[in-house]
Amino acid sequence: MLHLLTSCLFLNIPIFLIRVCPHVPLLYPFLLWRCAPFLMRDWLKWALVSIVQFVIGKRFYLAAGRTLRNGSTNMDVLVALGTLASYFYSVGALLWGAVTGLWFPTYFETSAMLITFVLLRKYLESITKRKTSDAIKKLVELAPATALLLTKDKGGKCVGERKIDALLIQPGELLKVIPGAKVPSDGVVLWGSSHVNESMVTREYMPVPKEVNSHVIGGTMNLHGILHIHATKVGSNTVLNQIISLVETAQMSKAPIQKFVDFVASIFVPTVVAMALLTLLGWYISGVIGVFPESWLPENGNYFVFALMFSISVVVIACLVPLVWQHPWLCWVIDDKKEKLGVRFRF
Repeated sequence: MLHLLTSCLFLNIPIFLIRVCPHVPLLYPFLLWRCAPFLMRDWLKWALVSIVQFVIGKRFYLAAGRTLRNGSTNMDVLVALGTLASYFYSVGALLWGAVTGLWFPTYFETSAMLITFVLLRKYLESITKRKTSDAIKKLVELAPATALLLTKDKGGKCVGERKIDALLIQPGELLKVIPGAKVPSDGVVLWGSSHVNESMVTREYMPVPKEVNSHVIGGTMNLHGILHIHATKVGSNTVLNQIISLVETAQMSKAPIQKFVDFVASIFVPTVVAMALLTLLGWYISGVIGVFPESWLPENGNYFVFALMFSISVVVIACLVPLVWQHPWLCWVIDDKKEKLGVRFRF
């Protein structure tokens, strides 16, 4: 997304300069140089915007096509309508001028800037999702890779210990946690006393004292004494893995506000299209029956082109609405009270 956004901005700079270059003496004659039926500025804008439209912005048209095939609408459909309307109106104005000699203003830069703004929003969304992925990665790294398994004789006395992979721990096994090591799984202290740093769950950095029959959480740090713990929960049943699962679910699912936005978009897009058509008909009929004077028309214009400009403006301005109310900063709150984890993450 960053590559697409920077490419789009790089192409928008000359498009913007072409728009303001009549005030630059050295470039003005070059832009007004006639090459075939069009001026050089028209060729340049057409070429640059075509790259932005159909190379960088093709993702919006593919997404809009899939949505329409499913019989629904979303903001990608509205963006596609707005940019295509601006682009093909400008192309039509150029071709009409080349054939008839009646030149109308073009709006290539509108399409390019609209795609740039939408890509900016998509880029911010990607940043948010990447931060969530980084949080999941850090949570996974909290789990220790190995554990010390204690072996007992028939009398229940510890006779040895060996290092095993933490993934091989089974419920009911006796584990040894030395100072400075992470607790390999959820369990209950059977012997020893120490202090454990549980800040990764509670966000409280004060060490928690652990005595016999105290519960410990896998992934927390043992600070001082040696502990013998009885493993109670392993694998996906541990508190740490449940937290990771909750964060992954939140990342893959839509926030409540996003679901509401999608619902509004399903109504908003058809409404905008209907308003654009009413605007086209309203201004065209008003001009034909003489509601407004002919002097309002642009040079070489007619009532249909005049009404079409208003109609396109409705669609283009509506495309900017998602930049305000479909903001990318998704907020997920995870609070599993059923398991009494007492954990809440906010991204």
